[in-house]
Amino acid sequence: MKKKDKSVSTLIIILILLIIAVAVVLITNFKTFKDENSNTVNNNVTNNNQTVNNEIENNTTVNGNIENNLPTTNVDPNAVNETKPDTSKMTDEELALYLAKEEWGTGQGIYFTINSKKSENEYIVSVSNSETTEVLQWYTVDIKAKTVK
Repeated sequence: MKKKDKSVSTLIIILILLIIAVAVVLITNFKTFKDENSNTVNNNVTNNNQTVNNEIENNTTVNGNIENNLPTTNVDPNAVNETKPDTSKMTDEELALYLAKEEWGTGQGIYFTINSKKSENEYIVSVSNSETTEVLQWYTVDIKAKTVK
């Protein structure tokens, strides 16, 4: 039995050494992988900083003002690119409110309300101040003729 005990203990020692060797290899590979990723992140940050610095250097100073050498597009501030909604898909009430809003124009501090239905095609719409609820304007909106009076 002594021979068997000796071979079992030798086998256990070999297995322990094998487990330790595998652990050392895994830890070494993990550190290498971590260092490679760290270098990649640092290189990306450095490249981004260089790009920002290059863009800043492309700006020049003229009479104390910073001039940007990047291409520009002139936009007319009075030109508004509005797309009108498809009124054929609106309900009668939505269309009445939409037509009243077009007549009044845009503005802050106001809201529109349908107060009554005058006939099959006509709605009474009010424009009111949001703070005081005072009615600023009354409209009769004909949704069939698409007119506002």
